[in-house]
Amino acid sequence: MTNTNYDIAVIGGGPAGYIAAIRAARGGASTCLIEADSKLGGTCLRRGCIPTKFYLEVARTLDSIAGKDTKRRGISINRSAVEFDLAKSLKEKNRTIDRLSGGITTLLDDAGVTKLSGFARVTPDRKIIIKGEAESQEIAARHIIVAGGSTPTRLPIDGLDLCDMITSDEILDLTEVPKRLTIIGGGVIGIEMARIFLAFGSEVTIVELADRLAPFLDHDLDRPLLDSLRRRAEIHTGRSVAAGKRNEVEIVLSLDDDTQISTDCVLVAVGRSPQTDALAELDVERDPRGFIEVDDYMQTSIEGIYAPGDINGRSMLAHTAMKMGELAADHAIGHPAKPINFRRVPGAIYGRPEVGYIGLTEKEAREQYGDAVRVGRFPFQASGRAVASGEPAGLVKIVTESRLGEILGVHILGPEATELIGPIAALMEAEATVDELIRATFAHPTCSEAIMEAAADCHDECLHLPGK
Repeated sequence: MTNTNYDIAVIGGGPAGYIAAIRAARGGASTCLIEADSKLGGTCLRRGCIPTKFYLEVARTLDSIAGKDTKRRGISINRSAVEFDLAKSLKEKNRTIDRLSGGITTLLDDAGVTKLSGFARVTPDRKIIIKGEAESQEIAARHIIVAGGSTPTRLPIDGLDLCDMITSDEILDLTEVPKRLTIIGGGVIGIEMARIFLAFGSEVTIVELADRLAPFLDHDLDRPLLDSLRRRAEIHTGRSVAAGKRNEVEIVLSLDDDTQISTDCVLVAVGRSPQTDALAELDVERDPRGFIEVDDYMQTSIEGIYAPGDINGRSMLAHTAMKMGELAADHAIGHPAKPINFRRVPGAIYGRPEVGYIGLTEKEAREQYGDAVRVGRFPFQASGRAVASGEPAGLVKIVTESRLGEILGVHILGPEATELIGPIAALMEAEATVDELIRATFAHPTCSEAIMEAAADCHDECLHLPGK
């Protein structure tokens, strides 16, 4: 067993971990990165963000071929002659992942990060034991950054474990499209998987415990989001799965209202749980859900041990994990570090129509600011670019504080929403006001114009909407 000392040891090669390692190494610290998987990238690259976006692009192509708008535009395509081979698509998806994973390896090598392979655990005396395939080794570090990430949450439902249920990990490696797919969970993962497999040809059913899909979204996005799925999928909201059983030909799920759903495949997409094995021997503070408690600099209750990313549950998003990893590394090596304002972190739901959101919903804003809230809306059906592109569904909604014009939240459902929300995050970070947004000149015709129009509507000054 070897014994090596580092300034920084990072456990986990996902977005939080590899960014923390690169940041620390470029800051002059001797750094190692420990990862059990043979390839780097974590959930985001290997089982989440990237593979789902690959499949969503395939879905977008298939939907475009099959869409009514294609014929209206003078394009005739025999949809029945279009063949889709999921096994071939899977191979190309995996090649894409491997290419991007190799890029992470190159970045780590360029920064001078030592890569170690194996399962790591931190001992009470702050040593790190790494169990590899052939042998174990022990290392020590002045600071330890544990970026263990998360794993799909499984449900303790009677009989469900006998129904060959799968999670978001396994569904991305299917080689055949299920004829009938039932998704338990109507959040981001559930919605995106529904969109993918609807385009692939599955009959999709969604069961969501809350009274609406994606209950964290602003209420003005509810109807167009639901409409986009209800036309093609069966949706049960305010319901839960009470039991499941498999017979010789199918799986049968029983809901809490006695509804019976016959299906061929069950995807459980009800959130994620922290992967904290590396810290199992330490008395580190956790919240009631099991996530690791951290301060504003991602430091745990044990000085010198950090836990950025999904493992702390503050924001289960890859882009936030990267920022948390960067913050943890800066704090550990003594560089100036500014805490993250999680209210200014954007979220996204991909597919058609897209969703981009940031900040407070209107309900949350009114709870905090009372009557000092103004709201502007602009529908994409009034956007020349959106209508010309055949995507007029949805809207841009801006929530502001009326006294200073602070932008409290922006909610977009429609074309390019996941791209449009990025510049909004920059504006909010710069504390730009809605008045400054109104004065900006946007290119025409673009979908981004809808942001300016919604801002103008906050003051009842939108010239492309009827007067109020």
